[in-house]
Amino acid sequence: FQINSFIFLTVYLKGSIPLAYRGSLYYNPAKAQVRELIVNGVKEIVQNYDVDGIHMDDYFYPTFNSSNVNSAFDAKEYKASTMGKHKNGIVAFRRQQVNALVKAIHSAVKATKPNVTFGISPAGNIDNLTSKYSYYVDINKWLNSHDYVDYICPQIYWGFKHPYAKFDRVTKRWMKAAKSKKVKVYIGIAVYRAGHNTGASSSERREWRSDANVLKKQVRYARKKGCDGFAFFDYQDLKSKTSARAVKNLKKVLKR
Repeated sequence: FQINSFIFLTVYLKGSIPLAYRGSLYYNPAKAQVRELIVNGVKEIVQNYDVDGIHMDDYFYPTFNSSNVNSAFDAKEYKASTMGKHKNGIVAFRRQQVNALVKAIHSAVKATKPNVTFGISPAGNIDNLTSKYSYYVDINKWLNSHDYVDYICPQIYWGFKHPYAKFDRVTKRWMKAAKSKKVKVYIGIAVYRAGHNTGASSSERREWRSDANVLKKQVRYARKKGCDGFAFFDYQDLKSKTSARAVKNLKKVLKR
């Protein structure tokens, strides 16, 4: 297993008032000063540390519902924006804010040290990413451009027996979406589930608990579909007794 010097980006924005929403605090991506502070945090890391890459996790916007999607969170910024004045829709506005942030981070990384990689690990379900109620990740734009990310690492943390997000079905969909080959695709695999009684159905729980080849089969399937590599979550389970049999078989297939 190769471990490179990536920094997982967590930025604490001093002097900026967090936005409260349903018991949690957020930094609003619709605010230019929030995006600027995050980009400056990335620049500081890349300039001052010998890192191979900057890796972001999958959190952008919280989840809304039909009753508050047009009125909550950043509705004030939307109404004051050009898109709001032209009534382009708050969903398109939110996707634009996320795109602006991601593109600015990518540009900052490349302008500072072109050899440093920037990527994101989004949630695995594309329907959730493209929903009008959550995330607002324009994944098709990212996958078909050199301007946003160098790689995508979807968190496909389900088994082949998941009732509606089967590993093979979801992986196939991601690889089809990335057919332009402009962005590398690394599949995120749930080592933390191997050997555990976990899953969304009895058959998936049995798969994770009893099938010592589940991780190996996932790697083989994703390779067959043309993925560029893998990320295994999490490190402690690569060493745990519970997942030991599955990890042993996983190592065998990774050596090939």
